[in-house]
Amino acid sequence: MGCSKKNDTSIGNTIFNLRSDQDSVLADGAKLVNLTCELNPDATVDRRNILFKTTGGQFLESKDTTVEVKAQFVDQKLIAKAIFQVSQSPGVVIISAQPNLPDQKNNNYVLKDTIFLVPSIPASLKLSANAPAVIAGYLSEVTITGQLANNAGSNVSLGNHVLFEEIVAGSATAIGTFRAINASSNKDGQVSAIYSIGAASAGAKVLLRCTLLRDNGARTDTLDNLALNIITK
Repeated sequence: MGCSKKNDTSIGNTIFNLRSDQDSVLADGAKLVNLTCELNPDATVDRRNILFKTTGGQFLESKDTTVEVKAQFVDQKLIAKAIFQVSQSPGVVIISAQPNLPDQKNNNYVLKDTIFLVPSIPASLKLSANAPAVIAGYLSEVTITGQLANNAGSNVSLGNHVLFEEIVAGSATAIGTFRAINASSNKDGQVSAIYSIGAASAGAKVLLRCTLLRDNGARTDTLDNLALNIITK
């Protein structure tokens, strides 16, 4: 992290040294990676446009998977710069840079480099509800939302799975149901479910729990509980 990475492959004397300032970064949808590419300093003004492409994420300047930039002189070197914004999908991303030459096939002048997007793992889970109480007899529904965050309080990668449960004491049986369950975290790091309850005594409480699961479906220690009041209409 933070060290310059260099692709020493050069193509003729046209394009050189595709670099990224990070070769491994969290797939949290927010991290930025600075990219540079060097051109022959003798290139004329009409031959200084560089097309950057990515197989994942996007470029900050264009909000797209491609961006065209014009190289500028920096410390007597002709440099093209772009900023890559990571996605929330872990894996390998291929970055390419090529001159956008109107009179030649661009594929003859392509440099490529790789950036590894590592999972942004949840370290915390916080439950909330859109109402403080639920009406017995299935007469109301409450939306339960779980917010996941990594150990820095930032967003997590896509697709973390959770389990929603109703916690009952002793030999008691579950008295409520979940529906519209979104148990895989979205781009905002959220999971959700809609809860309703059947026959129950007014004034009691029901305890709901959301637990983060491992890839193999086993429970982790990352969870949160939420108590809802039970009322009658």
